[in-house]
Amino acid sequence: METKANKEKVTVYFNSGLCGMGKLEGKLESFTQSDNQPQHGSVKVVPKGCRKAKWLTTMYQPYLLVVKGWGHPEVPSAFHPAESSNGCTVQRGKYMSGDPAIEADFHAATSFESSDVVFEVGR
Repeated sequence: METKANKEKVTVYFNSGLCGMGKLEGKLESFTQSDNQPQHGSVKVVPKGCRKAKWLTTMYQPYLLVVKGWGHPEVPSAFHPAESSNGCTVQRGKYMSGDPAIEADFHAATSFESSDVVFEVGR
C-alpha cells in the first residue's frame, strides 16, 4: 500500500548488498510496504541536487530506514584502512557478503529517536 508524503527532508539508510550500508539524503515523495510481505518495501525520494525521483526497493536481506531531516551520521565504512607495500595497495572488507553484522554495527554507531523515524523495513 503506497503512502504519499509531503516532500519533507529525509535521510534514507539502506542495505546496498555487497558494499554494506548506503545513505541518501533528499525529499520524500512516497513509501510503500507490501500487504502480504511486510519485510518488502520501497521509498521514492528526490535526492539532494536532483529533480527526478529515485526508487529504493528492498530485495535480498531487506533493510530500509527513513529518518526525518538531513545531516545525520554517515554509514560506518565496510572496509579496513588501505595497506601499501612494494608498490601494491590492498584494502580488505570488514564483512562477508550478506553479513548481518553490517546492520548491527550501523545501529551501534547511530541512534535515532522513534519520533524521527518515518518508515522502516527489515529490522
